[in-house]
This record gives sequence, structure tokens and C-alpha cells, in this order.
Amino acid sequence: MEFLESGLAVLGFLVAAAAARWPHEKPDPPPESIRKQLSLLEQILEGTGEACLAVDLTGRFLFYNSVAEKLMGPNQGEIPPSQWPVVFGVCRVDGKTPFAVEELPLVRAMGGEYIDNQELCLKRESGLLFLRVRAYPLHDESGELAGAVIVATDFTQERTAQLRLTESEQRFRLAFSYALTGMALVGVDGKWLRVNRSLCRIVGYSEEELLRLDFQSITHPDDLADDLLQVRMRLRGEIDQYSMEKRYIH
Repeated sequence: MEFLESGLAVLGFLVAAAAARWPHEKPDPPPESIRKQLSLLEQILEGTGEACLAVDLTGRFLFYNSVAEKLMGPNQGEIPPSQWPVVFGVCRVDGKTPFAVEELPLVRAMGGEYIDNQELCLKRESGLLFLRVRAYPLHDESGELAGAVIVATDFTQERTAQLRLTESEQRFRLAFSYALTGMALVGVDGKWLRVNRSLCRIVGYSEEELLRLDFQSITHPDDLADDLLQVRMRLRGEIDQYSMEKRYIH
């Protein structure tokens, strides 16, 4: 965190210096110490796979690392903030809802706000690119607001995995709930954890009633010992599965 703050100070110096001279004259190269810190900042960010870009208060892109180019395309220099949602395809994490310009993390940081871990996505021809971003205002040496910087992490693979898991769970719930065969999830102590409609119909209990009980409570006494023996063998790993005919009581 200390290094990040130092890096932001460096970016603030460069942004302020560039903005002060743009477009009237070519800015002087920064001091050697500043260039070394900036180079180190860029190496660290690229080593972590994070994109970093900085703008002045007009929205001109003055710093744009190679990871940013990979995620967002080449640095186009001067693009008004009003065009950012269209040019970069920025939308909410649902992949549909557009951002109002004033709600963009980088624009808010240009106004002095600190934005931490906001999720958004970019629309690409290949699909949606999910980013987790942090945005900070940049200040010059006198403490005046000079611009803003945004650091973005690509979490597309994580998001995709989450969506696939959610879809898989939804399919399982539907298959479980509407199966014609009685199905249940049971704890190691025999307590009913989840039951489907068919099982409730078969044993003659409502879902609410079953979830207050365990399978031992409704198993016929003459069948319980064999049932529990099979359960213990399964828990010890001695068998992979078991099946048996048994009676339930109501």
C-alpha cells in the first residue's frame, strides 16, 4: 500500500507536468528518480496482471501500461469522458446496464473520490470482459487535484466460473425438485436436509415435517439396524453406495 501511494504521487507529478504544458509545448522529461519509480510501478503492476492508466482533469490519457492496452485497446490519447462508455463499451457487471458518465469510477476519481473494488465489464466482440477496479484522484506537488488513475484487475475467468456454478446449481435444484423418484439429502446423523416432492408423497409427510425429523424416526424398527449398518460402512469408505428395500412408518 505504501508503494502504491508513492506510485500515485509519481503519476500525479507526471500528469500535472504534462497537463501544464499541453498542447503548447512538449513537456520536459521527468527527473531520473521519478522515471525510475514510474518504471518500477509499471513493472510491478504488469507483474500482477493489473492494468493502470492515468488521465488529467480534461480526460486525456497520459499514462497507459501494456496491460491496459491488452484489456482496453491502444491508447487513443484524447477521448472526452462523455465518449468513454461507448468507446470502451463500459457497462455494469450484469453486462447490460450502461454507466452514466458521471458514475464511471475514473470520472468520479477525477472529482476527488476514492473508489475501491468496483466491478464492471467491457463489451468485446469475443464477449464480456469483467474487471474489478480501484480509482484514485491524483494530486500535484502543491496538493491540487491534477487528474486520476485507475487500476483494473481482469476477473473474467473467476466470474465465468461463478456463473457456470450458479447455472449448474439451478439445474440440479430443478432436477431434484421435480424428479418423479423420491430424492433427499441426508446428514451423517440421519437428519433430512433437503427433500423433494416425490419423497414427501411416498412417505406421507410434508417437507416441513420431514425437515424436523431424521430418517431413523420414520424407518420401520425391523429395517433400521440393517439400514444403519450400511450407512456406517459407507461413511467408513467400505462401500461406494448401497440399496435396500425398507419400510417407512407414519
